[in-house]
Amino acid sequence: MAARKMLLAFLVNLTTHCTTNNGGEDVGIHTLQPSWKEFFVCHVLVKKRSLASCDMSMGNSHVHLDVYDSDRDSKRCSDKTCIWDVNNDGLFLEINGQRVLQYRWS
Repeated sequence: MAARKMLLAFLVNLTTHCTTNNGGEDVGIHTLQPSWKEFFVCHVLVKKRSLASCDMSMGNSHVHLDVYDSDRDSKRCSDKTCIWDVNNDGLFLEINGQRVLQYRWS
């Protein structure tokens, strides 16, 4: 088993609840204020698909998002770290040094 770190950088009031499929790890519910940063580590099973997902709410907007999927992210997250940035526009993932929009708040 390897560890995959995720940095979720929140720039607005945001409520999160994140879990992984590996043993049902529950990171818990967190309400984050502007400029807070949240780290969590999900353990990745090397020979098995690993998934970490979060429910995120900001005001009246809500999204359920897979923040790490080993099939999708093993190559696009550098140094075993997925860096997410959340702001008023949406949720961005850093891919090859570029912030790429993954979800736009509706």
